[in-house]
Amino acid sequence: METKTGLELCKAELPTLQAIIKLNSEAGVDAETVALQELDYLKSVSFTKPEINECIPETVVMAIKTVMKQNLSLDPSAGLVYIKTRNVKVKDKWVKALEIMPSANGLISIARQCGRLLDIERPHPKTDDNGKVIGVSVKLKLPSGNETRWENFEFDEGDIYRWRRASHKEMSRNKQDANNEKLNYANDNYTNWKGGIDPEFARAKAIRHALKKLGTNANEHKAIKISQAPKEIYVDVSADEQAYNDEVGYTNVEIIDSNEL
Repeated sequence: METKTGLELCKAELPTLQAIIKLNSEAGVDAETVALQELDYLKSVSFTKPEINECIPETVVMAIKTVMKQNLSLDPSAGLVYIKTRNVKVKDKWVKALEIMPSANGLISIARQCGRLLDIERPHPKTDDNGKVIGVSVKLKLPSGNETRWENFEFDEGDIYRWRRASHKEMSRNKQDANNEKLNYANDNYTNWKGGIDPEFARAKAIRHALKKLGTNANEHKAIKISQAPKEIYVDVSADEQAYNDEVGYTNVEIIDSNEL
């Protein structure tokens, strides 16, 4: 029996994908058309990232379902997700798995849909006299009972060091030359701007960590009750992708238990 590709398996799951889309859609939305369009977006991305076609089909289906449940889109122009592959070891064999994770703008959209976030200002890096970034802050407009409030989330050099240390820990797995004092496997963006963290990278990290503090539950507030988020770019896309990679510890290989698939 011929094994189906991830996209083929997704099309076989079309009724389920339609049901997921309807959870967040207004009445009258053609869920089948939306689902097929999202699959076409993934297919178009696979032309420039052919490794997607090598992924375990089940991981492709799971990734697509997660994106649709989050009410995000794979449309490359929307900039809401990052599509990555990860090498995993299953029963002593190396295979590829698909991962689709929210960008900073994707996380903002999720927080808005959950009713946790109403608005956000572009993060502001704090620098010393030499221009080195020594902190970063971001203001979020949050619901507060029947009122709203602006809350400022600040991150200082101690936070930046903890991020860098966590980055080194993730990136140095199975590396014999890892040095926990020099943090030689931490993301270069922590030190490549005047001896400190890159400003755009700092902005991306601030958004991600501030939103983590809010917590999100997609079932609290249905997306159809949320006004459309303004299409603003709060952080440089390439810097945010680096921040995403930094958070998940994107090494070339990752060993997971086969029971997790």
